[in-house]
Amino acid sequence: MKKVHFSLLIFLLILNSNCFAQDQDDKKAFPCRYGEEYKPLDFWLGEWDVYVNDKKTGTSSITKSEGGCTLYEDYKTFKGFLGRSTNYYDPVDKKYTQIWIDKFNNITIFKEVEAKKNYLQMSVKNKEGKITRMTYTKNSTGNVTQIMEDSKDQGKSWVVTFTGIYKKKN
Repeated sequence: MKKVHFSLLIFLLILNSNCFAQDQDDKKAFPCRYGEEYKPLDFWLGEWDVYVNDKKTGTSSITKSEGGCTLYEDYKTFKGFLGRSTNYYDPVDKKYTQIWIDKFNNITIFKEVEAKKNYLQMSVKNKEGKITRMTYTKNSTGNVTQIMEDSKDQGKSWVVTFTGIYKKKN
């Protein structure tokens, strides 16, 4: 009887060490799945209805690449506006980055200002000196609020240009 328990114990130890080795191999093969720097917008993943001033104005689909390095947004309004963002961690400047391209091929590159649990703020400065900042916050309801603001005085004052509430589709 003791031999059976000992054999079972050895088998479980070998099985556990194989799982650990597979986990280590997976971390090497897919590092973006594990590093927190790749996940500041993961709270936004899913299929959403977008509301502005309590009115449903569009939809947004947020997905992640197979390897976990890139988060994609496909945004559509009911008035025909379309855009897509590609979001990723930039190892050069160590900031989360968003490249937004709309249906007119307007391209905007936002860089992380602050990231913490359920919160990400990014900004961009254009040629004329205007700063646009974008803030994503996961609310206690599970909804995500996106606020866009502009400043023409180097961030001394801000004007809200968009407030969208993302509500999960049923």
